[in-house]
Amino acid sequence: MAPARVTIGMPAYNASRYLAETIKTVQAQTVAPWRLVICDNASTDDTVEIAKGFAAADDRISVLTSEVNGGQVTNFRKAFEASDAPAFMWLSDDDLLHPSYLELCLDALDGDPELIAAYTAAREIDEHGQLTGSYVDGPHPERRVDKDPAVRLKEAVVAEPALCLFGVHRTDALGRTDLLAPFVGSDRVLAGHVAMLGPVRKIPTEAFDRRTHSASYSNSVHSNRARFRSYCGHNPSYFRPLGIERIWRLSRAVGRTDLSPAERLRCQRVVFTTFGWLTVKMQFMLALRFASQSISRRTGRDVQIHRTVVQQAKRVKAMRGKGVRRLKGPGNS
Repeated sequence: MAPARVTIGMPAYNASRYLAETIKTVQAQTVAPWRLVICDNASTDDTVEIAKGFAAADDRISVLTSEVNGGQVTNFRKAFEASDAPAFMWLSDDDLLHPSYLELCLDALDGDPELIAAYTAAREIDEHGQLTGSYVDGPHPERRVDKDPAVRLKEAVVAEPALCLFGVHRTDALGRTDLLAPFVGSDRVLAGHVAMLGPVRKIPTEAFDRRTHSASYSNSVHSNRARFRSYCGHNPSYFRPLGIERIWRLSRAVGRTDLSPAERLRCQRVVFTTFGWLTVKMQFMLALRFASQSISRRTGRDVQIHRTVVQQAKRVKAMRGKGVRRLKGPGNS
């Protein structure tokens, strides 16, 4: 078998509902050769049996199993460590690739040696595979190819990190990061670190389907304690100030880059202003979500304080975008 151009690492856990469909989209890719490594995280359903069935019929597919659930971080790292190709990508066990996905990303990397990673625009689908719309990951993705690393960093930390992190990366560049680390929010820190290493291109073609459903991580895990357990496979042994940890980790990543002192200074400014403010807002919204759940349990009513705040913020933002300003007056000052 010819050496693979790209290794696809698939962290999987209780994925029997969607796994076969996802694997088939990898097999349908127009570019070759590739290698798929499925890393099971001690699933309790038929995930391993399904994966091994595909591996037995296709020597490009291999399966790594674990007796103990070590959390997402361990499983994602294991998938990367199994890579033996110049390019690497993670693929969720419930997302779908269009046939041209790998070809589009690899062509972008081949055509520009400065690129660190490439990914495509995406559609959003529901649990039944029905299209629900385009998946928006950030306001200004073109800034990720800016020559200034501080500009790239700012775009990366304000954007939704999923699409970029599930893109195709140069393996050696990704290996210079901490990958996913054992703290909540390390995916956004990793996206920022990658952006500082070099440009990341978003290809406008929608060649990726991001699935959202009730059992997905973002919809089923809400508290910091539960998120930590999902990331690390165990409960935190002590109180962890996650906001401070995220900022410190990203600041440390700035110091580990090969950037000039002036570039590092601009990147540190982004960390302690843009990223710091974003972290504060994330913690505030998490506190509102927790308060909503507590009030709902006590009153028996569906209280959604956090959603009300988000909707109001969107209305204010839309008004500002249209040039609408509130006039000062009684009760409005």
